[in-house]
Amino acid sequence: MVYSRKIYPFLKKEAKNNNIVVITGSRQAGKTTLLKMLENDFKKQKKSTLFLDLDLVENLEHFENLENFLNYLKLNGLDPSGRHYIFIDEFQHSPNPTKILKNLSDHYPKLKLYISGSSSLAMSSRLKESVTGRKSTYNLHPLNFEEFLLFKKENQLLKYIKNWNPGINLPPQENKKMWHLLEEFLIFGGYPKIVLQKTKNEKIKELKEIFDSYIKKDIKEFLKIKNIISYNKLIEILALATGNLVNIHKISPQLSLERKLLENYLFLLEETFIIQMVRPFFKNKKKEIVKMPKVYFEDLGLRNLALKNFNPLKLRFDKGAILENYILGEINKANLILFDIKFWRRKMGAEVDFIFQKNNNRIPIEVKAQKFTPQKTSLPSGIKSFIEHYHPQKALVVNHNLSYKKKLKRTTAEFIPFYFFSKYVKKYL
Repeated sequence: MVYSRKIYPFLKKEAKNNNIVVITGSRQAGKTTLLKMLENDFKKQKKSTLFLDLDLVENLEHFENLENFLNYLKLNGLDPSGRHYIFIDEFQHSPNPTKILKNLSDHYPKLKLYISGSSSLAMSSRLKESVTGRKSTYNLHPLNFEEFLLFKKENQLLKYIKNWNPGINLPPQENKKMWHLLEEFLIFGGYPKIVLQKTKNEKIKELKEIFDSYIKKDIKEFLKIKNIISYNKLIEILALATGNLVNIHKISPQLSLERKLLENYLFLLEETFIIQMVRPFFKNKKKEIVKMPKVYFEDLGLRNLALKNFNPLKLRFDKGAILENYILGEINKANLILFDIKFWRRKMGAEVDFIFQKNNNRIPIEVKAQKFTPQKTSLPSGIKSFIEHYHPQKALVVNHNLSYKKKLKRTTAEFIPFYFFSKYVKKYL
């Protein structure tokens, strides 16, 4: 069975224009499946399509130059001057496509191209300035929690999320069921192939294969990292540091890596969708953290694999970090436009997990694992401190169970259960 993704309708609408549609994202996030779904939909509409997988070495010559590509179209019965929908998978393997794409855009505007790639660095190096303004770019992440429930066929729980609004709370038994599924999501992550596996051992085996494919393909082939042992150790160190500040001066001697090389590794890890660095928000350099970022993972399953720890949350020392990572992921997966996410920390100790910024609004978000009741809704000290210094209109406390609002001066503080957060992001942020 093929499951749709939240991003799919946006990709389908792109068929009406002539832009090159670029889909980036980690391996196994579902890019190939999306391209094939689009192709099948267009075929059903009697549209002319062609699929080219550049992960296969024998296909690379077809996109080596413009002449080869045009001949390939003709050999498949397609007139390059006509309207055809061309899907090119694993585009980052193409040796020098910019000139081809520019010529296609200039001289064959009816050809509609959808291309995908597993490394934003590789894609950006292939798609230079000459195609700027001629492409639409989408990032495909692993599943968010709603998509996870869809893949698990939890239609009733999806109905609760669809109909939820702030202030509505689940009964205790439904809250327990939602948390049971959320915990599976937090431990094994959101890669579609992993979600569909039935047993713990099957999930771990598939996660290992995904991780190994990064090392064998993205790292060795494109990124040219020679010291794979140090690279693997770095991922383990970052997994342990999830939700904490990354101090390059401390990590460098642990790995026997020069600082510049370590910084390059960190950059490459972000560009290949393994980690995300969150930078500090500050206005006062003397009193607030201004330099060191915090680290999170694109997928919690890969993060837990790096730690070799798939224990339930009640046995985890890192429960808070896992929940923070989940919140950041749900924000990223909402595909919002023109937003920024940072964290806030004063040198004297006050801190807020995330500061969401959009349209000149700053919303502090604090992640708390405990249960709340309407009678016990004391705001975390970090939120109070941020409100005192920056007076935001809204503040969020994401928590185990409670949906509730309260006022602190001119700020509306909202308590949101973890499992409703993806709905909240889409509708209220």
